[in-house]
Order: sequence, then C-alpha cells, then structure tokens
Amino acid sequence: MLSFRSFDVDYLTHIFRFPRLPPESEQAVVLTFPFRARANGNLRFPVVLTMSKVLKSFGDWFLRTGAYKKLFKVQAPGNRIAPPKTDKNDERHQLRLDAGEVVDGIKTVYLQVNSQASNKTLKEWVGKNGTHENLAADSIDMNTPEQEQEKAFDEMMTRMKSKAKDKLK
Repeated sequence: MLSFRSFDVDYLTHIFRFPRLPPESEQAVVLTFPFRARANGNLRFPVVLTMSKVLKSFGDWFLRTGAYKKLFKVQAPGNRIAPPKTDKNDERHQLRLDAGEVVDGIKTVYLQVNSQASNKTLKEWVGKNGTHENLAADSIDMNTPEQEQEKAFDEMMTRMKSKAKDKLK
C-alpha cells in the first residue's frame, strides 16, 4: 500500500511503460487516479468492481478476517452476522450476511445488499427490491467442528455466489 504522510494531493500519477514494444517505439503512458487520503496517510483508491469481484471480495474478507466464525455462533433471526454495521463497512463491502432461524442446528443465512452499494447491478437491485430482499439464501450447520468451519463457509459462499449471480441476470 502506498503512503503519503507529509502532504495532501488530489491526484496520484503513475507512469507505466510497455516493455513488449520495440525500444525505439517505447512510449510512456501517464494515468492519473483520483484518490482520498485517510487520516493515517494511506491512500484509498476508488475502485469499480464487477459483480463477480464484489462477491469474491466479500467472501475473501470473511476468510481473511476470520469473520466466518460468526456464522457458527447464535444470533437472533433477522440480525446482521457480518460485517459490522457502519457506513464505512456498508460502502466497502456492499453486501452483508443476515441470520435466519436455526432448526435442528442448521442456520439459514441470507445474503443482502447494503444501501451504500456502488456496483451498478447492486444499485439497480436495491432500487427495485430494497435492502431487505434476499439476494441469496443458504444454510450452514452450526455444529460443524472448528477445523472444518472454514471449508463449510467456503462451500456455502460458493452456493450463495451462484444463486446471487442467477438472480441478478
């Protein structure tokens, strides 16, 4: 991650070279990216993600942070499992998992779209259906042994991604 601590600028410019061109025709292309500087000096680039990348990024975040472990804990039906409700999280992740009822140790989990979603397809979905409509639903066994929970989550997310993509077509 790039970091600038001593000054504040509006644009960051990178120079990219195309190495596959013959040396006599090598050209530099200057690309300028708008960004917002965070209080700690780290840069935050606005990134437009495709629907597939939003879903992949969402699942990856659960695995990277260990948030998938929350699926195996008790939540009241209708409550958010993760990510925690903040405007920053809702904008960044664009999606959330909500808890459903638990029957015989099997919890229903709902994938829902946040109102701050920036992806065009998700924005249209929210406009038509609202933020409490389920984009996908699946279930997970709350009694899964700890060493198998990551795999169980990954399998559930794979099914949910497929259902979400089908629903958004």
